[in-house]
Amino acid sequence: MARGLKKYEQCTPQERLFIDNIVGGKNIIDSYLDAGYYPGRERYESGEKSQGAARVRSVELRYKEHVDAIIRERLNKMVMSKEEALARQTAVGRFDMNDVLKVDALVCPHCEQEIIEEGVARIDVKAMKEYGLAHLIKKITYDRNGNQIIEFRDIDASQDRLLRAHGAYVTQAEESVGGLANLMAKALEMRQNGSQ
Repeated sequence: MARGLKKYEQCTPQERLFIDNIVGGKNIIDSYLDAGYYPGRERYESGEKSQGAARVRSVELRYKEHVDAIIRERLNKMVMSKEEALARQTAVGRFDMNDVLKVDALVCPHCEQEIIEEGVARIDVKAMKEYGLAHLIKKITYDRNGNQIIEFRDIDASQDRLLRAHGAYVTQAEESVGGLANLMAKALEMRQNGSQ
């Protein structure tokens, strides 16, 4: 934050609430009104003149130097960096189901011996959390019989995104430009060979 600007703690309670609302995703006018600024929600909704005043004042407040600096700083902390995004995609791309897949052996009710071939496969969610892999789970739901259904992030799509980020694919534009360059080089070569 620039030197000499107020810090969040030095802002008025209304400014802090306004900042929290903006950072939380509310629009600028709702943030302004919910922070208790004039003309207030009831007056705003009832009058044209009040609406214009709220629009102007909310924008003025939003772009006060210290308020803007605090909002920008807090939003920047919330944004995922390119490196972090690639690291998360890499974790998804490297995920191996065998690391967390467990097969519980069934026990025969008559002889009490394990029947391994007919075991029940399950995902060890606790192990995923311990290994820091819980973010690879997209969602957990239950079917109507109460069985847990775990949906994972798409590994193939993740690997595809990583390959694109690392330039492993040639786009159609690059391909056509490269093809045109090759065609022109061949034509130039043929022209030179023909003129000799």
